[in-house]
Amino acid sequence: MESSVSRRSALVLTGAAVGGVAAGRPREHADLVLHSGTVWTGNGTARAVAVKGMRIVAVGSDEHVLEWAGDRTRRVDLRGAFVGPGFRDQHTHLIQTALTGAGAETYRPVWKPYDEGEAFESRRRNGKRHLEIHARGETPVDNRTRSPVTEKMKNDLLVMQEEVARQVLDPLWGLQRVVTRTEFDGTPPGGWMPEQRLDVPAALRLITSKAAFASYEERQRGTVSPGRYADLVVLKENPLTVPPERIAAATRLMTVTNGKITSEGPVRYPPTA
Repeated sequence: MESSVSRRSALVLTGAAVGGVAAGRPREHADLVLHSGTVWTGNGTARAVAVKGMRIVAVGSDEHVLEWAGDRTRRVDLRGAFVGPGFRDQHTHLIQTALTGAGAETYRPVWKPYDEGEAFESRRRNGKRHLEIHARGETPVDNRTRSPVTEKMKNDLLVMQEEVARQVLDPLWGLQRVVTRTEFDGTPPGGWMPEQRLDVPAALRLITSKAAFASYEERQRGTVSPGRYADLVVLKENPLTVPPERIAAATRLMTVTNGKITSEGPVRYPPTA
């Protein structure tokens, strides 16, 4: 009898096979070693991480990971800096808006004070729409289609991309809001629905391992583990220990994507109240 394997099961099995390649002493040298820092793996902490090609090959103590370093290995002394899995955002709202042919002005943020009445009404409308959809025995994604890629679609996406590139879309801003449940000026007093505050590790997982799960990549990305793709972010400050109201102002020192350093040098976007 034939057995069916779900897409998620197949990807999990594939990831498990890839993840088993890094046991024992290294037989070849890493391309990049980050050491002497705080490496938050998603489940705990280590001191160092080694990368070869597109993958993480070792995580652990400085002594263990530095065994992967050779003459051509780039060694980065973190000097206590924080390393975590690369931040991910699985939302597609910007893309969905782009495909409506929206103009550049649509993507320009308009900041206004929190309006509890307006927020309540918006949630009420959205909740009512979802209840009506489920009452029909449907889900909100049933009517989504896979449209052909057209030149108009490409142009609309370019409009969105060029405008968004001018704005600050910083995951650390969202991280701070999730932890504090307030805006950067401290409003609303006491936090909006403060009982829904998350601690920093739980909030970090939302933009790392949980986001990878949402895209069926939980065995490929989202944690700092041997065999996973080397998506890493290096921060000067440790978000696990700094005061929550300072998370958004943390300084990015390096970004690694699929094993390649895609950004290097201090960058920070401190919000203004």
